[in-house]
This record gives sequence, C-alpha cells and structure tokens, in this order.
Amino acid sequence: MVRIIRFIFTLCLLIIVCSISQARDIEVYFTPDEKAAYIIGQYIDQAKKSIDVAMYCFTSRKLAWKIVCAKERGVKIRVLMDAHQGDVLENKYTKSLFLKKRGVDVRLAEPCVYKDFEGIMHNKFSIIDRKIVITGSLNWTASAYTRNNENIVILKRVDVANLYEQNFEKLWKKSQPLKFNVESLEVINAEDIEEILANTGRYVRIRGIISEVYISPSHTCFLHFRNNIQLKIVIFKNTQMPYNPLILQGKEVEIWGRISNTEKYGLEIIVDLPEQIKIL
Repeated sequence: MVRIIRFIFTLCLLIIVCSISQARDIEVYFTPDEKAAYIIGQYIDQAKKSIDVAMYCFTSRKLAWKIVCAKERGVKIRVLMDAHQGDVLENKYTKSLFLKKRGVDVRLAEPCVYKDFEGIMHNKFSIIDRKIVITGSLNWTASAYTRNNENIVILKRVDVANLYEQNFEKLWKKSQPLKFNVESLEVINAEDIEEILANTGRYVRIRGIISEVYISPSHTCFLHFRNNIQLKIVIFKNTQMPYNPLILQGKEVEIWGRISNTEKYGLEIIVDLPEQIKIL
C-alpha cells in the first residue's frame, strides 16, 4: 500500500514538474499593448547567430532598426515578405527597401497558386537562433501592437523551431530578391509644385537647388528647395549621413523618395538612407 502511495505521489510530482517545464517553454501576449513590440525587440537583441523572418506586412520602424542592429553585430538575417506587401511601389510603408539598403537579405515570396487563385504569403513568424519561434496573428506594424486585437506566442523549443525552419527554407528557395531601380523613377523639377502634387504617394526623383537647411533641437534635418517652400525634405536624426547636411545649402541635388502629403505634416519626402541624396 505504501509503495502504491509513493508511486502515485512520484507520478503526480513528475506531472507537475513537466507542466512547469512546458510552461516555461511558452509565452503568450495580447495586444493592443506596446509591450508586444518590446518583447519581440528583446528577442531580436538577444539573437546570437541567426534570425529568419517570414512576415506578411513589415512596416514597423522600431523593429526594422532592431533587425539592422542585429545585422551589424554579425547576426545572419533573412527577411521574407509577401510579394505585394514588400513591394515599395505598392506598399508605401514597407520596410523592405530600408532593410535591403542596410545589408539585410530581403526577398519577396513567390505567390502560392491553388487552381486559378493566386494566394499570398500570410505567415507572421520569426525564428531566433533556430531554437525560438515568435508567431501569432501580429504583423510587424505599428498599428498591430498599438491599435489591433492581436496575439503573440513565443515557443522556446528546438523541435518546433525545426519545423518552422523547414517551412521557411521551402518558401525562401521559391522567393525572389527584392529589386528597386532608382534610375527608372521619374525626374521632376523641384520648382514644379503641380507636378510634385500630381505624383503624391509615388516614388520619384526631385532635382533642384537647396535654399534652406534647418536642423531642429531633436537633430532632425529639414531641407527646402529654391522657390518651393511647400515641399520639405526630412532627414531623420538616425540617418547615417556621410557629411553634415548643412553643406547641402546652395547645392544642386537630386533626391529620391516617396512624396507624402498629409494634413498633419504637409508635403514631404522622408530620407532615411544616405544614398537618397545625390549632390550633382
């Protein structure tokens, strides 16, 4: 009788220990809550060898910078996006080009086809060091973790990570490298405000002479072209310019980027890559 009781006690203890161990292997988070982006960022920061990302929509500047920083410290990065969502000409907010220009291997998934229907790459997962999987309904966008009801599940199990890695490799082999030809963009004279307004939302090249350079207290730089006070060029403070933007004053330049026109910020082109500005 005593042996039976001991056996039952040991069995119950083993079940409890296994349950606790499994619980440590899983983390679950819900949004709206900015903690979601913080948690994902933490795992990216902790990566030692590799990060593979399959993300339908990737527009979060915060997480894009985390990926870039991981790349700069030697982590191997691969980012796979949906063919339409990752196309900078179709999705003006995508971070595909931002990442590619900073050395990240970015590819667009080959659409899956079922009968006559072309599907999308709708995955939202990442694999850290081939042993941690971050998945769920959440796209890596600002609205996903600040406004939407989403979920994140973090699985810290090598066997599960292997399954996700196999699927990622399968998708990656069918994917195409991201291509963007700046020389194919239309060239517009900076003084032609009507033509600039007509191209709102598009990527173009603007040529003209810089008449004003203003650096704000927060170190964001604003440029204005001669005879065009409506359009401003915004150089973010974390853009690694090879020179002080003040030298652009009075220079003839060509700037490429997407023209944005909003009620809050007005007419502008955002510069976050040094090569977006060419001194002529």
